[in-house]
Amino acid sequence: MLFVKFILSFIWLIELLRSLIETEQRLHLYRGILKLMPNLRAKLEMVSRNGLKKIINEIAREMSDMCSADLSSVKHKGLKYFPQNKFSKSDALDPPIPEVSDKSMRGIFHPQLARFLCPARKLDQFDTGTEL
Repeated sequence: MLFVKFILSFIWLIELLRSLIETEQRLHLYRGILKLMPNLRAKLEMVSRNGLKKIINEIAREMSDMCSADLSSVKHKGLKYFPQNKFSKSDALDPPIPEVSDKSMRGIFHPQLARFLCPARKLDQFDTGTEL
């Protein structure tokens, strides 16, 4: 029973440390933002709790939209590097990307496309099938 208590205390301590590290990382980011925008702190102190939630939600939505737009532009630019003739055996992706509505064989789920998306320093690991 003492061993179980020790293990539970150890797990609790690890979670506490993990939480403190995350908090410190967030504070570091916040301090960096304040250096870039010194008036931000005073403005944030004037905003109500609900107002701040709205601002955070708006920022998160804009970040998501920007990410989607960035990926969309990369997707269309990246398509020019894939075979022009999808019916040619020598140029075609194997397996071919099915023309279906779900995305189960696109991007990282397609073996050849996943390799294209893999960082160069991890290709050896990818080729051996080792978990990345």
